[in-house]
Amino acid sequence: MSDRPAMDTRRWIVRAALVAGIAVGLVGWRADAGITISGGTRAQQAMVRWAGERFADAGIGVPSLEVRFHRDRSGCEDRLGLFEENVAHICALYVNEMSRRDLLHEMAHGWVASHVSVSLENRFLRLRHLETWNDYDVEWEARGTEHAAEIIGWAVGGQPEGIWMPSIPMNDPPQLAAAYELLTGHPLPD
Repeated sequence: MSDRPAMDTRRWIVRAALVAGIAVGLVGWRADAGITISGGTRAQQAMVRWAGERFADAGIGVPSLEVRFHRDRSGCEDRLGLFEENVAHICALYVNEMSRRDLLHEMAHGWVASHVSVSLENRFLRLRHLETWNDYDVEWEARGTEHAAEIIGWAVGGQPEGIWMPSIPMNDPPQLAAAYELLTGHPLPD
C-alpha cells in the first residue's frame, strides 16, 4: 500500500485551512471596511470614502452598509437619497455639497439602525419632543429617525451652517449637540 491516501488527506486539510483562513480574512476586512459601494463614478466612490472617514474621525464607528448609486431618482422614490434594508440609495448625480450632505444623512440612517436601541429611541423622542420614530403617516420632519439622521450627518460633517444645517425643528446648535451626545455617547466631533 502506498501513502497516497494519507498524502491526499493532508493536502485536502491544508487547502481547506488555507481557504478558511482567506475567508475569515476577507470577512474581517469587509467588517472593518464597513461600507461597500455599488456603482457610481470614481468621484462618487471617493465621496463615499470621504464620508466613511468622517464617521471614523468622529469616533462613533463606521456604519456597515452598502451605498448604491443610481443614474436617476427612480431608485430613490424620486428623492436624492433613500435608506432601506441596510442600503443607502444615492440618486444625486453630481458630487457637490448637497450630495455630500445627503450621503452623510443616508449613511447616518445605517449607523442609527445598528447602534440605537428601542430604549434609546424613546429617550431621543422625549428629548426632541416627538411622538413617533418612523411612522410614514407623519410628516418627515416629525419622525425621530429623520431627526437622528439629520443630526448625525450634520455632526460628522463638521457642523457647518447653510445647506448643512439640519432641516428639522429645534436645530439650534446646543439642541443638536445634546441630541448627538444622547445618540452616540460622544460630544460633537472637532
